[in-house]
Amino acid sequence: MTTTGAPASIPDSHLPASGGLPPIPDHMHVETLAIHAAHGADAATGAVAPPIYLSTTFEREADGSLPHGYLYARDATPNRTSLERVLAALEGGQAAAAFSAGMAATMAVFQSLAPGDHVILPTSVYYGTRKLLDQVFARWGLTMSSVDMQDADNVVGALRPTTRLVWVESPSNPLLAVADIERIATIAHDAGARCAVDNTWATPVAQQPLALGADLVMHSTTKYLGGHGDVTGGALVTREDDEFFQRVRTVQTAGGAVAAPFDCWLVVRGIKTLPCRIRAHTANATGSCRWRWVASCSREHAYPVSCSSFATPGTTMLVTSGATRTGSGSPTRSWCMAGISRSRSESKRRTEMSG
Repeated sequence: MTTTGAPASIPDSHLPASGGLPPIPDHMHVETLAIHAAHGADAATGAVAPPIYLSTTFEREADGSLPHGYLYARDATPNRTSLERVLAALEGGQAAAAFSAGMAATMAVFQSLAPGDHVILPTSVYYGTRKLLDQVFARWGLTMSSVDMQDADNVVGALRPTTRLVWVESPSNPLLAVADIERIATIAHDAGARCAVDNTWATPVAQQPLALGADLVMHSTTKYLGGHGDVTGGALVTREDDEFFQRVRTVQTAGGAVAAPFDCWLVVRGIKTLPCRIRAHTANATGSCRWRWVASCSREHAYPVSCSSFATPGTTMLVTSGATRTGSGSPTRSWCMAGISRSRSESKRRTEMSG
């Protein structure tokens, strides 16, 4: 099996016995991947919508073997396999792990480090990530530095001999700070560290950090991937299914931070409409820039943009109160997302005010 630019994440031995999952053809468009990469038609019934497997235990043969590839729900379930498969396909990774929350995924990465290791965080980062290091892992011996990653040179200045992980969040939550992922990944690798990217805001439709050199991608599937506000979850996708990612899996399954079957089913359902929803978000953001709301508003607003209408392809613009900054290391697909939304009545008023 292959995904776009990388092997599929799930070996045949881990697939459901009822027909398994079909191979993922090369060069599938993202819209098709989002719909079909997770599962095929059910072999037993022909149902095109996947069933929810609520079983916690699975049948063994008389000799003790596991013909269906599953043992216990904490280790793996068919619904989790499906979700991990589509996530790996969308991000172009070799493997994925679905968690019960985005913070559980982040925690598994930090727990896979060793006491005395050093982590570099962006100053603009999700508050829960910083809280986790400050209040939990500092007592375990992990050390942390925070730098403004909008200037990649700041990462170079923060490196230590013990640096083992550079954690990037681009665009960041909530300030939408944009980092040069490709350059930061190179800096991390040159120092013998890994580069992990929180790709929750951009989603794999808009940005693929693994293609830019990152080693790991984290998602809060609660947000855009789930898309309906009815499920909590997280995920990690790895460029290589290596020894470090096996440690992450061990932390996950030993600690039980796994996504439940119904939660996985909900996220798989949400991913089917992800490309269409991101396209709508992009259209709204593009319209916002054209209407020049930023210039007519007294507050500061940030819009990370990489659209042919506003920037040379291959650059990233951050529009802040009418000012524009550009930088390299943009996503692999052109994208434009608005971090601030307004009501229709306010948008009409802003348009009238701008002439």
